[in-house]
Amino acid sequence: MKEKNTGIYFKLSDKDRKLMQERMKRCKIRNMSAYIRKMCIDGCVVNLNTEIFDEIGRLLRITSNNVNQIAKQANIDGEIAQKDIIIVKDQLHKIRVDFGEALNKLSKI
Repeated sequence: MKEKNTGIYFKLSDKDRKLMQERMKRCKIRNMSAYIRKMCIDGCVVNLNTEIFDEIGRLLRITSNNVNQIAKQANIDGEIAQKDIIIVKDQLHKIRVDFGEALNKLSKI
């Protein structure tokens, strides 16, 4: 972390301080100095909800496991059940849809 060795001092009305604290809370930032620094330097705070990426990761793990099971079965039998292929195709479609939605949301930031 860079050493901070200079300061800026300014005053706020009680109303402005409460407003700043409310916005800090919405951004999930507890340190006022960090919030002020972020806003002054970057002009905004981006707080991402990453739940959709957790879901995509979960679906990728499930699909990967299914593909491995299909490959193992194919190596044993030399055949792949059509229902297994349909399941994997459906899972991959869901992943593509979720990933597209996530990218769309990110592009609007």
